[in-house]
Amino acid sequence: MKNKIFDNATLMITGGTGSFGSTVLRHFLDSDLKEIRIFSRDEKKQDDMRHELQARHPEAAKKVKFYIGDVRNPQSIKDAMPGVDYIFHAAALKQVPSCEFFPMQAVQTNIIGTDNVLHAAIDAGVKRVVCLSTDKAAYPINAMGISKAMMEHVIYANARVAAERGGTTICCTRYGNVMCSRGSVIPLFIDQIKAGNPITITDPNMTRFLMNLDEAVDLVMFAFQHGNPGDLFIQKSDASTIGDLAKADPKLIELHLKSHGRRLWEFANGMDDSIVESEKAEAKGVGNSTTLSKDVSTKEDAQKVLLSLAQSVGGRLRKHGYHAGVVNVEIKYADFTVNSHQKQLERMTASDQVIYQIAVELFCEMWNGKPIRLLGIRTSKLSQEGEPQQLSLFDLNFHSSENISEEVKSFGNSQKHEKLDQALDEIRKKFGKDAVVRASFLKKPEKEEKM
Repeated sequence: MKNKIFDNATLMITGGTGSFGSTVLRHFLDSDLKEIRIFSRDEKKQDDMRHELQARHPEAAKKVKFYIGDVRNPQSIKDAMPGVDYIFHAAALKQVPSCEFFPMQAVQTNIIGTDNVLHAAIDAGVKRVVCLSTDKAAYPINAMGISKAMMEHVIYANARVAAERGGTTICCTRYGNVMCSRGSVIPLFIDQIKAGNPITITDPNMTRFLMNLDEAVDLVMFAFQHGNPGDLFIQKSDASTIGDLAKADPKLIELHLKSHGRRLWEFANGMDDSIVESEKAEAKGVGNSTTLSKDVSTKEDAQKVLLSLAQSVGGRLRKHGYHAGVVNVEIKYADFTVNSHQKQLERMTASDQVIYQIAVELFCEMWNGKPIRLLGIRTSKLSQEGEPQQLSLFDLNFHSSENISEEVKSFGNSQKHEKLDQALDEIRKKFGKDAVVRASFLKKPEKEEKM
């Protein structure tokens, strides 16, 4: 993507580790940009992207710099802004159900976060800012669409102020359904096909405004080149239904979506209801986190959240036949600072109780007493159930028969816990996840008193 506008310039992409931001990045790698800054709050995704760039694009990887921060935090934006010429603002909450259940989170990211980015850009003298919106902002009926509609008004207001000052040019692009991006319905259809489940279509006559990723990037480029203050760019596209998919050339669909495209086309035409066989992807870790509806300020409330997370993580491990060797706990505070700590286990486990106890232990070690916004538990160093485990001679204490007996007893208890958890999994599967609550989990761990 060679263009004089980017000669020796610095581009910052907010939300650069998301599906759309990462696609834009790939298209800009071969440009004449001096530097590309990826601004996002997900350390893990940044690390994965860094390694992928080093492996696949070593010649271009050196021009990509990573900044950890949150658009909700004005200071983190300001710290990443010096020297930036252009910004593509893609950071957003865009999952409709998530925004519907947590509308204030959508407000803080999509509306206030955008305002923070634009104020920082104007103050830093950035030349151009292109913001990403959605067709759901037109006649919005859900919280996500409403937050994006308000975001557009924030963009127009800041664009007017910037234009009056004769500085930053701010404009907006509005997209439909970018096929196979994280927010697209197509990956959902593909996942349902791979699992052999029915495709969830509310109404076959429902329309989607479809565009591929290349078209989306082209729209970004057009906005950077031709945007005037307050412009809204909307690419013309026909509204498509599942019926239109049925009429499409299956070879064209296969070209973009491979074998899953063929399955999608067959479904649209009422063909081939055979069971879909899928390959099990290798899992590197299993975890869960939750953004709390209100800040948690007591250890008792935090324990309840950790209990729920431990049950969720343990259930997922057992469902897929994994045991974990490492447990990690993450805390994000109300001021958006983050702490994380992990512990390697002496024995691999899939027990809710073991995971919970370790999680509470880690929590007690690092909680600083500040209000908590998010809690997460993640397990890693996974092995398949029944897979031989390598132990060090130092894992067991062989000094006496009594010590050996205690080790054997501990191992037996761990196995009992896992069998009990499996039985509870079956009960919850049959009667609902809230059918059984294990009050024994709420006993205070020994290390809790040290908090």
